[in-house]
Amino acid sequence: MLKEDFLEDIRGDKDCPICGWDAQTLHTNAHKARCTAWQRACRRIGYSPMTRPEATEAIDTAQQRLEDALPEQDMAQTRMALIRAFYDRSLTLAIDNGNADKHPDFRSYASMLELPEMSQQLRHRFPHTPKHIPAGFTVWQPEGSRGRRFQERRARQMRERRLFA
Repeated sequence: MLKEDFLEDIRGDKDCPICGWDAQTLHTNAHKARCTAWQRACRRIGYSPMTRPEATEAIDTAQQRLEDALPEQDMAQTRMALIRAFYDRSLTLAIDNGNADKHPDFRSYASMLELPEMSQQLRHRFPHTPKHIPAGFTVWQPEGSRGRRFQERRARQMRERRLFA
């Protein structure tokens, strides 16, 4: 059973607690369609990610904490929280694009990342699987998609700039 009836009870300036959509669009048909699709996708994959605003806030918080001098154990937990927030944001975009069923699970996703935040400890836990998410990117895109081609082109440009700088 979907929570459509619950949406009618939401008042004021609060974003949708289910899918995170902006409060101004909350009672539109577009939102109802998106929220219904979101709930169905979450049920199918058996996981409900943070909404995009929640993930963005979690990413900002984790990155700020990484800039602070933390004990090594706190750094490891913060890096893990950062990767979880990246995963949830990526999955949220996949749900929005109708690709939730193709999106990798957390372990596979973390193995695809090529980021400076990936410590040796995390790399040991999630051995790198190259060529799925271009270096420096955190959003998974289906192979052959326009988004994936853009990421690959942008990553290539970034590498070339570093080589010729």
